[in-house]
Amino acid sequence: MEETPSGFPVVNILMAINGADNTEFIEVSAYGDLAGLVCEYCIKSTLIHVVGTLRYKKEVSKIKVKAVHIQFISGLNPNSREN
Repeated sequence: MEETPSGFPVVNILMAINGADNTEFIEVSAYGDLAGLVCEYCIKSTLIHVVGTLRYKKEVSKIKVKAVHIQFISGLNPNSREN
């Protein structure tokens, strides 16, 4: 578990989504008390249910490689305008 610069707990995990032909991975960021629960109870291959906000960004690297970054934000995010 890490902390934001303001001292708010956060943990980032990769969630596997199994498809018919392949497996995709999505980053899940959990904040606040939820971050501690994720660290304590989520181990590899644990089934989880995620509720939160989906963040989708397109990026182009310095060497012109295009990438899509998908992230779930769960728990109280101190950087969110909704809190």
